[in-house]
Amino acid sequence: MPPSLFPQCICRVLFPVASTFATVFSLLATAGEIEADLPPLNAEYDPPRRWVAWQDSEIASIKTSEPGQKETDPEKTTTGLLDGKPATCTLFKNLKGSTTTLTFKNPREIRQLAFVQGGWGDWALPQKLKLRIDDKDTLEVTLQNAPGKIQSISLNRTLTQLEVQVLDLYNDAKRIHPWGGFSGIGEALFGVSTWSLLENPLQDHQRDFRLTIETPVATTANAWLTLAQMRFDLPSLSLQAGKHTYTVSLDTLKPAENYGYDIRPRHLETFVLSGRSGHIPVRLEALEPVQPPTSEDQWEGLPPLAFPTRQIDGKTWTEGHSFRAAGRFSNSTYNGLLNEVVSGNWFRAYTANGDSLHRRQDFDFDIEGFESDATDSTGELWRVKRSAWNPEREKVDANWVTMTLERRGKEGVSARIITGLLAPGFLIDTPKTLTLSSRGGGSLPVRSGAPDEEEARFMVPNATKSGKVTIGPSAILTSQGLLTKPQTIHNLREPWIVAIWGISDGKPTFWGDKAVGLLLTADTQAPIRWTQTGLRLPPARWGLSTAFHGLFNEGWNPSDVSTQARQLARMLRAYPVECQEHYIVENDTVRIHNEFRYERWGILAWQSSDYAPIPPIFSWARDSVNWRGIPFGEPTATKINTPIGPFRWVSGNTLDYTLPLIPARHAAWPRRGEFADTYQAMEKEILTQMASPAARPTNHPWVSAYYHKWTQSLLGGSYYKPEALQATLAMARPNLERMYAPSSWLFRKELFTGEPYVMRGWIDMSTRPVMFGDPNSNVGQAAYSLYLYALYSGDWDMVRRFWPRIMDTLRIFEVLNDWAIPGTTSREAVKYGSIDMDTIAYAGVAAMERMARVIGRTEDAARIAYLRAKIAAATALRFNFPRYLDPENKHPRLYGVGFAEDGPAIERASTKNGTGLDHVAMCLTWTGEMPEMYDFYINTLSPDFFTGFQRDLMDKYFSDWRQMPFNQVRSAAHIANRAWLPDWPADELKNDLETWLKHIKRDAPPSETAGMFGAYTAHATSVHLVGWEPSRFVNALYDHAARQLSLELENETPFPLEIHSPAPPAIIRLNGQEQTPSCVQSSGNYHRIALPHGGKIDVILNAKTP
Repeated sequence: MPPSLFPQCICRVLFPVASTFATVFSLLATAGEIEADLPPLNAEYDPPRRWVAWQDSEIASIKTSEPGQKETDPEKTTTGLLDGKPATCTLFKNLKGSTTTLTFKNPREIRQLAFVQGGWGDWALPQKLKLRIDDKDTLEVTLQNAPGKIQSISLNRTLTQLEVQVLDLYNDAKRIHPWGGFSGIGEALFGVSTWSLLENPLQDHQRDFRLTIETPVATTANAWLTLAQMRFDLPSLSLQAGKHTYTVSLDTLKPAENYGYDIRPRHLETFVLSGRSGHIPVRLEALEPVQPPTSEDQWEGLPPLAFPTRQIDGKTWTEGHSFRAAGRFSNSTYNGLLNEVVSGNWFRAYTANGDSLHRRQDFDFDIEGFESDATDSTGELWRVKRSAWNPEREKVDANWVTMTLERRGKEGVSARIITGLLAPGFLIDTPKTLTLSSRGGGSLPVRSGAPDEEEARFMVPNATKSGKVTIGPSAILTSQGLLTKPQTIHNLREPWIVAIWGISDGKPTFWGDKAVGLLLTADTQAPIRWTQTGLRLPPARWGLSTAFHGLFNEGWNPSDVSTQARQLARMLRAYPVECQEHYIVENDTVRIHNEFRYERWGILAWQSSDYAPIPPIFSWARDSVNWRGIPFGEPTATKINTPIGPFRWVSGNTLDYTLPLIPARHAAWPRRGEFADTYQAMEKEILTQMASPAARPTNHPWVSAYYHKWTQSLLGGSYYKPEALQATLAMARPNLERMYAPSSWLFRKELFTGEPYVMRGWIDMSTRPVMFGDPNSNVGQAAYSLYLYALYSGDWDMVRRFWPRIMDTLRIFEVLNDWAIPGTTSREAVKYGSIDMDTIAYAGVAAMERMARVIGRTEDAARIAYLRAKIAAATALRFNFPRYLDPENKHPRLYGVGFAEDGPAIERASTKNGTGLDHVAMCLTWTGEMPEMYDFYINTLSPDFFTGFQRDLMDKYFSDWRQMPFNQVRSAAHIANRAWLPDWPADELKNDLETWLKHIKRDAPPSETAGMFGAYTAHATSVHLVGWEPSRFVNALYDHAARQLSLELENETPFPLEIHSPAPPAIIRLNGQEQTPSCVQSSGNYHRIALPHGGKIDVILNAKTP
């Protein structure tokens, strides 16, 4: 069809069609038919448009009527005018009457001329425009009041110059200013039509859709559905002209790529329809599932799980995280060990220091005749681009402490790589020559007693392989002595060597090392070839370890390195490959029993006797916070340090240790008359926010928890008046239903073991199959929000109804849990726990345990308590872990935020560091100022530690913490931390609060910081409630002068009331009747009061604190 006939044809087709399409096309004509003055046109944005940007190279000039508004003026730039993005906007002091003139270098055909209104919410918006085309033809256009949307008219002109004059504006009570501009002037094509499935998620049996689609002419369209960035295609649709209904089936969906995800209708988020021609509009008017929904959506539960038990000393012990789990070896062959990270054909050694926190030394190893691994080892751990596992090429056997990877090579031979956490190093079985080199190097430290020779030199690289630098060692230590020149090594007296590379920038590690030592041990008499570009090792089983931290300082002693090398060589030859773990919960402790199995190899005399390793993070807990249930380990001639704690062991093949169940209690602060005005301001805000209770349309549970900040606000439930509390609970209910809806959780299987679990998280598209991130945020947040709701509402039936789902969501914490650093992982594949994810996960696990006890799920409570005890060290000791790496505090700015597979996640404090302030606050708390986390941290690390933390880190190196540039409510985390310290000066605390309020320009704290303000109100009294389950909370008041706590709780059955007070209760009245003193049990500042039922309760505290 000739171009001149296209619009006329469209017009004729459109007469029987909807008026919107007629509006879009009825005024189209060819250039020769346009008169000087045309009737006005109305711009449209439905069907949706997509932006077609003019390029700078096409534009001769852009001129405006605003003085000084030039492309070179950074404050009033018109460069962003071409991209159509609402974030940028031209600025006219008086938008009405302003002109913008664009001149093209060459004549340009424009079919759809597009505009985007922009600016701040109180700026004027252009409404009526006058277009002048090539200084002769004029056209009036009316824009809709739709800032940020792409609006267009059908122009169908070829032109060189376009002048846009603003004739009239949109002004209302909100848009009070005369200034404004355009975010975009350009072209548009018809874009995609979308239909969100989030408001009413599909149920899994709903597999067919009826689509109502309108288009002016017959055409073909593409259709697909999405889950985040994943796309699932339907067969193309042949559309008829006009409005028609079509039926499609989800059975025909095909993933656009191999995502490794099994499609479930309930997870699909958006239906997308796209015409194949950008010049033909296609509108999706309706989407309706063919199958009607059922009254209750079915949960896809995990298969039944029965943990094995055994009798030990006449008691029943349960198998723990060794049962059907893969730990940090889950879903990826990228494996972080005690000292090294190993992936495919490379590994990296930990060489960080206080100034270079991410510094590592990378090594490559290649086996002759084997394909190289494509994993990119550059950058931070969580940014690593992992190569996809190929089951045709690699066979993987994984458990929670070890992975064995068998890789096929040419000529039918196979190589094996055994990576494990129970010994410091890994094994390589190579049937062919193994070539090993480093990608970095530097000068060696001076050796103790070294002769005057050139040892401290850098082996200069003179060769590359696959674009990577290959550098041989600068020295090699054997039992016969130190070799300092490349050579072929024969006739080793002992079956080991230590190859030594200097560190590239010459700066020492945390332990003072200026070099990396690599132990290589094997039983072979074949020669080892050492060249400037690396080592050529003969076929054999090789044990490798870089566990020489602290032994390559200036003045290093080869005899110390030799002693360590012999110890490591023996341990690697008795390589632990399995650990079966059993536990039993007894009172406030969890007892752990480990049994180990070893893979022994090589000369018997060089094999270590059985040894039972201790998880390094628990050894650090013994050293730093006096966990006496952890054995100290066997005395050794040298220390084996790892980046995640000291490596120690006891003799034999079993290990027994005890973990504390550290309290992580709730705190509810009773209302006090002194703070009435602040309470009133917070309640007013709550009633406004919670005016229309509804669920947020999202399938991410933690997002639902943040809707109108209801979870954060609920932390102040104890001091709200009933109206505000009930409004918050009303908002909680529909959002909790959505948080535990089937659509909110994905059914997954661990890649190597096939072990199922459910989770939700953002999608990491950098690898195939895709992996999900931050699963612990969603699991933890859902549980914590439900616990708060049940605690204040007394609605424990909701907890009982959701309990099977709660236990299903817990399973990922067990499948992916770790032996060396037990914790909840914030990545589904590579273990990386830090910042907010560990915080909310621990709070969620503590909430699950409390809920299990309230509803009588004793076995589940023990299972959860075991998990909570295991993850406590990594969650809390990230705060003090810099002192393990830097015991002399040479780098006082350092603070820990978590642990990863390549070592601890350490950051550096500084002023004007908003991201760092955000991170350190989220380590303390996440969803508001959670009392459970402050209680847990102080019980683990002590009030003195956090006093120093606030004084020595926050006030010195994060001194602007009260004036955060973004996420300003995070400052409340530190005010709360200080309020939890009874000896913190009250005047300083008051000044902190007032300084922060001034910064955020408020007279009262926002309701989402209710946890902080509650702790603030109780700083002087130390009086708060701890628990009252399963009662319904009504209200609580505290008169400090009278030392009287008055509260009302609804419950028809006996229950315990738990309170915290420096003084014990002296008198207790229930509905006016005094209770016997025997109903009180006190332990320190905690008092448990047994009550026969609910009602109005008065507790008179003792006049003197004992």
